[in-house]
Amino acid sequence: MNALEKYKAKASFFLTGRFYRNKNFSTLIQRIKQQGHYLGPHSDQHLLYCDWDKRDSLLVTKVEFRRDLGANIKAIEKHGVKRYSINFFIPPYEWYNDTITAWTKEMKMQLVNFSPG
Repeated sequence: MNALEKYKAKASFFLTGRFYRNKNFSTLIQRIKQQGHYLGPHSDQHLLYCDWDKRDSLLVTKVEFRRDLGANIKAIEKHGVKRYSINFFIPPYEWYNDTITAWTKEMKMQLVNFSPG
């Protein structure tokens, strides 16, 4: 956080709902927010959405997915972040499939991920 502030750089932080709810991290989260960085969701309970070997095989239902992501968003909102500004989502384990992408879009979110290389 000090380096970001020193160089006036902005960053995005994708945290789980458990992290947002942990009182030990409240000061850090408020600092991230006050410095104008993006706070986004990374799943509430860090669920594995699809099988490691059969990526097209889901391990969660649509209801479970929506409940999990929704709980993560609510945890962010409790830190004073407005829902309309929570637009991007990184799935847990950075592991997902086209169904998860579609469900994310239905929730008015854009799924993003790292770019190898």
